[in-house]
Amino acid sequence: EAQFMALLLNVCRGRVSAETPIRSHCSGRTTVGESRAEADGLLCSPLRDHQSCVQAACLSEEINSGKAK
Repeated sequence: EAQFMALLLNVCRGRVSAETPIRSHCSGRTTVGESRAEADGLLCSPLRDHQSCVQAACLSEEINSGKAK
């Protein structure tokens, strides 16, 4: 959740935009917006488990750190 909140702040502050293209190593997503939406869905799911939290952290962290560029 911390990585996801950092991602939301980065989007809010204009450091990245939803349309920013990425090469995700965590999924097949190709934009920041797609990865953000997937992470949000994983974290909000009533079926959330440890693996979904790991996946959401991966999606968020790779954008926050610049690894998905």
